[in-house]
Amino acid sequence: MSTSQQLAQRFLDHFNARQTAEMLSLVHADVSYNGRHGEGEGVQLLQEWIGRATTTMTPQRWFGQDELAVVEVDVAWRSTKTEEVTDRATWALAFATDDGLIIAISRYADIGEAVTKMSLTPEDILPEMGFPGVTS
Repeated sequence: MSTSQQLAQRFLDHFNARQTAEMLSLVHADVSYNGRHGEGEGVQLLQEWIGRATTTMTPQRWFGQDELAVVEVDVAWRSTKTEEVTDRATWALAFATDDGLIIAISRYADIGEAVTKMSLTPEDILPEMGFPGVTS
């Protein structure tokens, strides 16, 4: 069975590759989503999100416990014509998992807000997820 961090990483990999079917295979049918465009439940929200997305998300730092993964991501918006990066931002995403599926995804303005809202602490950093400059 995959850990919450492994599920979240696979989700991001599929999101970045625009592999909708593979991405949706990782989420519960009633997945809840809370983000910039509101909140709701169901895979149709994720289908709409990936359908309009022009971004890629590169993980920077991971935090987590048990069935919760929080990841800071470098978000790059790309031109649909040239694939050039047109803008960048740093966000945080929280993934709640259960029984090997993602059951909730929440987007936060930054990693500090996400870690606090998810009741994690700086000690919950996951250096084994492979960030530059961080050791166990």
